[in-house]
Amino acid sequence: MIRNRLTSLKEGTTFQALELTEISGSPGWTATVAKRLKDEIVITQRSRTDTPDDLPEGLSANRHTLVIINTGNILTRITEAGSGSETALVNKAFPNIKIDDFYYETAVSGNLVFITVCRKKYVDGILGELEEKGYIPSTFTLGLLCMQQLAPFMENGDVRVSNARLVFNDGQLREIHKEETAPESNYTINGLEVPGHHVPGFAAILGWITGSSGTISNFRDRNTHFRQEFYHRRFFRIFTRSALVFLLLLLLANFMVFNHYFQKTEALQQASEVNRINRDHFMNLKEDVDKKEKIVRDIRASSGSRSSYYADRITAVLPTSVLLKEILYQPLLKQIKEGQEVMLDKNRIVISGESADSNRFSEWIEDLEAMDWTKNVAIRDYGSSLTGASFTIVLTIKNDP
Repeated sequence: MIRNRLTSLKEGTTFQALELTEISGSPGWTATVAKRLKDEIVITQRSRTDTPDDLPEGLSANRHTLVIINTGNILTRITEAGSGSETALVNKAFPNIKIDDFYYETAVSGNLVFITVCRKKYVDGILGELEEKGYIPSTFTLGLLCMQQLAPFMENGDVRVSNARLVFNDGQLREIHKEETAPESNYTINGLEVPGHHVPGFAAILGWITGSSGTISNFRDRNTHFRQEFYHRRFFRIFTRSALVFLLLLLLANFMVFNHYFQKTEALQQASEVNRINRDHFMNLKEDVDKKEKIVRDIRASSGSRSSYYADRITAVLPTSVLLKEILYQPLLKQIKEGQEVMLDKNRIVISGESADSNRFSEWIEDLEAMDWTKNVAIRDYGSSLTGASFTIVLTIKNDP
């Protein structure tokens, strides 16, 4: 499994073959895209265009591109297999060519040798045109020698492709005949139905995936160079993407950690500020209470000590999210007027302020109700304001705290 994953990472899982062929004398490009799945190869896209400019958008320069040059400029001969070298076989089949000016490729099928040749200038021009369009080949082949890959899967009989008729017999390729036009037919190859015009492209892809081209040529070094260039580009692309993903994840993790501690710091600063404000405000309130105690001491007798007693216990359970504005112990029932009796709301404490957290406010009310000197806690007013929720509560205290 690990080996398969490494192979997929190196080679990819989708391959594309581009065949330059001729139908009724008109050149055109036949594109075949196939994907390697777990136990099979499926054709995912096929098309035909007149020029490389019109190749479909589904093709990608980041995949293996297998180029088949199958036009009238490719010469094909069949000869008896012998003991000589490939160069000797080529010279025997084409005695009048200057071999240094030609690319050649051979494929052995039983007792026969199929030989294809083409001028280097013509082939280099086609490959250069493809490279200008962004399609850098991983390999190229001449004529229909790639069809040798399908021999074990073909039934005895003819197979017609775009411009030729091939004959298979006993699992071997036996004949290749050029034809101006060939009827469009579908062929079943190992359970996969393939249109005739796309059979060469499928054969080239199959040979690449299996790692067996079945041919020998004088451009092997060039194909090796193409293949290595593809691996370099693919490695660089994967490495660059992986590095970018890693950097993004690193930045995201750094941001999350920073944000976490920043929020904690903000919360501590806010809590500290609220405590300071509450402390200062309480000190101001206490100072006001102390001043007022002196004024009404003769009326309230021991009320001063009691007010401090209650104020201390109220603030002892005061949450940081609650800001007190006023504490009135036994508030006046009506304004004091000269000559009238001073009327106090006895056994009552009125507290007003603002709350930034409704949950902590509710818990504070519960804490006040739990005091042993508290008889009842009533919320007189509770509403939104600019800094939170303003409130007014009334504490009813027992006669003997």
